[in-house]
Amino acid sequence: MGRTVILYYETSPNDLYTVRGYDWHDGWFDIKTNLTEPEAVAYWAKETDNGERNACYDHGDYIAIFPSNTRMIFQTVDSED
Repeated sequence: MGRTVILYYETSPNDLYTVRGYDWHDGWFDIKTNLTEPEAVAYWAKETDNGERNACYDHGDYIAIFPSNTRMIFQTVDSED
């Protein structure tokens, strides 16, 4: 019996998706843009061995699918010593 991987991502209003990578040092970066849903899912599955590696935050560096109009925001927080 095989393992089932569930991939969560939001629906794109223009039916196009961006596959982004995340690494703990540099943050988010685009890997492939303007993909259809089947193209994005196929690329994600290939690059993550169907979710076995680099598929979530716990893996460290990982790959995720976003609607093509998603903008990533970096926020810093001042802390008191």
